[in-house]
Amino acid sequence: MAVSDTGKVYIERRKYEHQRDCLKYQNKFSKAIRSRTNGVNDFEWHQLIRVPIEHLDWVEAKFIAEFGSVENGYNTDKTPPVTGSRRGWKPSEETRRKISSTLRGRTHSTETRLKMSRARKGVKFSIEHRHKVVAGRRRAVICITDGRRFDSVRQAEEFYKLKHVGCVCRGARKSAGGFVFRYEQF
Repeated sequence: MAVSDTGKVYIERRKYEHQRDCLKYQNKFSKAIRSRTNGVNDFEWHQLIRVPIEHLDWVEAKFIAEFGSVENGYNTDKTPPVTGSRRGWKPSEETRRKISSTLRGRTHSTETRLKMSRARKGVKFSIEHRHKVVAGRRRAVICITDGRRFDSVRQAEEFYKLKHVGCVCRGARKSAGGFVFRYEQF
């Protein structure tokens, strides 16, 4: 719970998220944080109770009602499903389609792509992760010349002791070592 110098109350369980995100949002509490000199630290923070995570939404709604922090504070809603958590929320197929259609065709700006690139620089992926990525990219290959099927380009190259099987599958070359290969169609 946060209490301002004017006595207004805000029932919340995520002090540090508010401190980090107060510039992003336009709700009453974020505006109040921005208007203070020391931001989140200008509020008195009190821990009211410790509860298991599965009861947080219910307890938060209970305290919002008890303290009247919607009418006389910074909370915007008092009903449990809208107290800020989407935990356990499963969107319907219609909602999923709407979200998908609004995001389709959008691209990140150059600045955003640079930020994402910098964030990933130097990240070392585990062996398990690398194997999963390789397995996901692996495509079955068929040798048209003799009808053999291989699980990957590498298997075909090792079997025939050739290079450029992938180039033949992509159409960049006509053949490799006299053999013609294609990716298996599903």
